[in-house]
Formats: sequence, structure tokens, C-alpha cells
Amino acid sequence: MVLCDCGKQAIILTSWTDKNPGINMPFHRWVDRTNCNACVNIIPKLLRNRNMLE
Repeated sequence: MVLCDCGKQAIILTSWTDKNPGINMPFHRWVDRTNCNACVNIIPKLLRNRNMLE
């Protein structure tokens, strides 16, 4: 368990975009998780296509 500077448990989020989503707390740490190749290749493309359609 990792604690934020405010004392609360840090939450791990996944960003599937090419952008840095921003941080609203003073504490952050990047966590690289191993994802299957299909996830890494397909999900960002699907999200970009969806965004283009919107």
C-alpha cells in the first residue's frame, strides 16, 4: 500500500490516452504494469476512433 502525502491510500489509475490526464493531488508516482500486447495495441486505437466519431 502506498500513502499519499495527505495520509490517504494512493489510488492507481490507468490512462489509455496519449495525454497526461493531470493530477489533482500533490503526490504522484508512475506505475508501469505489464499488459497483454492486444491491450496495449488495440485499446488506445479503439478509444481514438471513438473520440473521432464523437
